[in-house]
Amino acid sequence: MKKYAGSDLHSNILRLLLIFTLGLFTFSAVFSQSATITPSSPLNEVNLDAEYITVTLGDSETFKDYLNLKIDSFTLVGEPPGTFIESVAGISATEAQIDLSFNGTDFDDDYGSLRVDIEFSQLTMTASGWLSSSNTILIDAYDESSRT
Repeated sequence: MKKYAGSDLHSNILRLLLIFTLGLFTFSAVFSQSATITPSSPLNEVNLDAEYITVTLGDSETFKDYLNLKIDSFTLVGEPPGTFIESVAGISATEAQIDLSFNGTDFDDDYGSLRVDIEFSQLTMTASGWLSSSNTILIDAYDESSRT
C-alpha cells in the first residue's frame, strides 16, 4: 500500500483534533461573556422602590457606550408584579446601575430568581440576542397578615 504525505490516518486524526481544539477556543472566546448583578441592599417588598441593582460585566465584555445606555435594552426577568426599571446609568465600561421602581403591588411569596437581560446592541462582544446575568437575586415578600 502506497502512503502519501499527510494522508495517513494518524495525520488526519491530528488535523481533526487541531481543528476541533481551535474551534473550541474560538467558541469559548465568542460565547463566554458574563454579567453578574448585585443589589444595593437585600431586596424586599418594602424597600424595592428605593433600591438599585449594579450590573458588572466580565470575561472581556464591555458596554459600547456606557455613558449613553438605553433603558429599553435592559430587561428584568422573574420580577414581582409592579416592579420596573426606572433608569439605567453607566458607571464604567463594565458597570451599570439599574434604579428600580415599584408601584406597591402586593405579593406574599418570595421571588427568588430575579435576573437582568442586556440586549446585544449595548455590548461589544455579544453578537446577537441578550446577555443574561449569571446569577439571580432574591426578593423577600412582606406578609401583612402575619404582622400585628
